Amino acid sequence: MRDRQGRIATENERLVLDIVHRNPEISRSILTKHTGLTQQSVHRIVDSLISKNLLKADRETKSGPGQPSLTLTLIDDAAFAFGVSLNTDTIQLSLVNLSCTQIIDTYVEPTNLNNRDIVIKSIKSSMERLAEEHSVPTNKIVGVGFAITGYRLGAPDKFHTSSQLSEWANIPLLPELTGHLHDHVWVENNANANAIAETLVGAGRTHASFSYLSFNYGFGGGIIIDGRPLTGAHMNAGELGTILTPDQMTSRPALGELLIRLKNHGININSIRELAEKFDPNMPGVREWVDEVTPHLNLTIRALSAITDPSAIVFGGEAPPALRDMLINASSNPFGDHDPTVRSPSRPSLIKSDIDGDAASFGAALLPIKQQILL
Repeated sequence: MRDRQGRIATENERLVLDIVHRNPEISRSILTKHTGLTQQSVHRIVDSLISKNLLKADRETKSGPGQPSLTLTLIDDAAFAFGVSLNTDTIQLSLVNLSCTQIIDTYVEPTNLNNRDIVIKSIKSSMERLAEEHSVPTNKIVGVGFAITGYRLGAPDKFHTSSQLSEWANIPLLPELTGHLHDHVWVENNANANAIAETLVGAGRTHASFSYLSFNYGFGGGIIIDGRPLTGAHMNAGELGTILTPDQMTSRPALGELLIRLKNHGININSIRELAEKFDPNMPGVREWVDEVTPHLNLTIRALSAITDPSAIVFGGEAPPALRDMLINASSNPFGDHDPTVRSPSRPSLIKSDIDGDAASFGAALLPIKQQILL
């Protein structure tokens, strides 16, 4: 049953579910302290969620006077969502459950990424196959999140994309996707989707406010403040490439530029996916590229630190783990704090995302879960 906004749970129910998700097997008595709601309200909400089969409760072992409290956990298979990440050379598909556990992460192989009709049909057929393989009932799929590379153009579902995806550019995507993939679809750019994934299964577990650097064919980012994405007036917060001038763009830390440098050294790697499979830090051209992009990367880190004051800056996207390490090491002192007698502001930690590979499809799959069931 959905409310008028299409949500499966009310605002207070979502609050309770979100707290249970972040604190598995929390007792109902402790839950009351986390919500700020009265004990009576929490009991009523918990009963409602149990009746909706979103939450299950077990009696704790009695350790003192009075009735034992209930231990609460999410019902994993109560809801599922698909996430799609459309990159310049790949389509990645994820399926997650209510506990935000990634059940499957796979690639879709359409013949032409720039043909919307072919791509949408390929995604649809892959979703149907995966749902059948994993015994996911259609009525338990609450929605689809769709992430695409690029920045927004005056509307939540219109994007400027790279030239490889020109047929997806500057058109409303929701009419293209809603009904074909699911009745409930959310769109986001890949960098923000990566950051959303980090909030639940990565850096967000220890950092409530962090910035995310998404190294893809291009270079972008996401900003998380107090556990929630910062979008901005035009929904383009985190478009880090705009920090640089046009003549600096070829020296930004974009993996598309790295492919060009490798090719100049006789290393023919033709896609970001192939780069992830074959990357070697000792490849000719890699160290030179890292040295070239480091000044602009440091500028980005300083800007993010000054404006958003994150506790961490996460290096992720499609950059291979070894390349993430190289970029972090190259940016180990972006502030130039050499004088020990001068007290500097607190600086963010530079950390590598521990999510294996690109997390955009995973983050996209979390959009329906967060929008309808969690916070």
